[in-house]
Amino acid sequence: KKAEKAAKTARLTEANTKVAGELNERTADAKAALKNVVLPYLTEVAANIDSGEFVFQTTSVDPSDKEPVAVWFKIGSSRGYVIDVTGGNVRVGTTNFNAKGIASMVLAFVIPANQDPFVGTIADLTREKIGKLIQVAIAEG
Repeated sequence: KKAEKAAKTARLTEANTKVAGELNERTADAKAALKNVVLPYLTEVAANIDSGEFVFQTTSVDPSDKEPVAVWFKIGSSRGYVIDVTGGNVRVGTTNFNAKGIASMVLAFVIPANQDPFVGTIADLTREKIGKLIQVAIAEG
């Protein structure tokens, strides 16, 4: 019985290690896409739009490695848009300000999965899709 229990424990440990490794890889890939694709693209957009019309900033960093995990952008009078990759999960949401000027953030898929440009996976963090998301914000503003 002890051998069976030890074997079961070993299998569970192996499975947990595999899941943790996959999560770490997905998290690293998401942070890399934010850092190497999204942020440079937003910087490029900001340089090509009239000063003050397009603003963005990193809104959250991973405390373990100080890498950005969320970025916020706004065009003109549009709502703010947040792209968050915490834990390797890609979420796009909006920020709104209440009458007292306090921001509330809703992290949900702003664009339905059956509508372009849906941004919900690491593979969606492309210049093309972020550009389409910016176009949505421009049309809204």
